[in-house]
Amino acid sequence: MEGIFLFRPKGGKLTPYNKFDFDRYITQNEGIELIAHFEESANSSEKMKMYAFYNGPVLDVAMAGYRRQGYVGDKVVTDYRLRAEFAKKINVNPNGKTDIVVMGQSSMSKKRYHQFLCDVLLFIEEELEMEVPDAQAYKDLLYFKNRKEKKSRNNNQ
Repeated sequence: MEGIFLFRPKGGKLTPYNKFDFDRYITQNEGIELIAHFEESANSSEKMKMYAFYNGPVLDVAMAGYRRQGYVGDKVVTDYRLRAEFAKKINVNPNGKTDIVVMGQSSMSKKRYHQFLCDVLLFIEEELEMEVPDAQAYKDLLYFKNRKEKKSRNNNQ
């Protein structure tokens, strides 16, 4: 089992940010030879932040908007619908025939992905009549929702 933990060296010692999970991981793997790999933690790139925003609040709100209009589908179906509408690319074959291709997220440049995201947000607001929360508000909502669910589970036990 793989475990990835963040540390910050201080005074020649490593202290994990989440000591409880780290200690539990070590206890579960007692007697097993482990390999430690250290690398500097990098900040998320702008495109990775856009991925997280799209795959989190944007898809959730779009899915809810589609359901309100009577469509059925999960995040995968919602993602495909949005990409089919806003991430099309025209390829011209050597024989002159044109093909329309639905682009994947990773195949878009940062500029193209930004345009795709803007088009999707406009569509959600105007056509689906839904409002997409900003990324931080969405993260806060999930955090407090998860805490509330944990408390209610603990109270029910």
